[in-house]
Amino acid sequence: CIHCIVQVESRRKKRKETNGESFIKMRLDDLIVTIAYFSIPLQLLVSLSMYPRLASMPVKIVILFVLFAFFIFLCGAGHLM
Repeated sequence: CIHCIVQVESRRKKRKETNGESFIKMRLDDLIVTIAYFSIPLQLLVSLSMYPRLASMPVKIVILFVLFAFFIFLCGAGHLM
């Protein structure tokens, strides 16, 4: 089965890597994911601020966008921990 093959390959890779190398790769991956997560709320808020009809939008919609951006930001912050 494919799942068994993937498990065997991952075990082989783990044996070849030392704990330090694996930790550095994991932290680097988390850093890249964090940057991606942080760029999403930034783009949402910049786009929202440049939207010409922002003044006529209901306040609830604007608050929803800001809360969604904050949620995505917190998801990225979780990768830093």
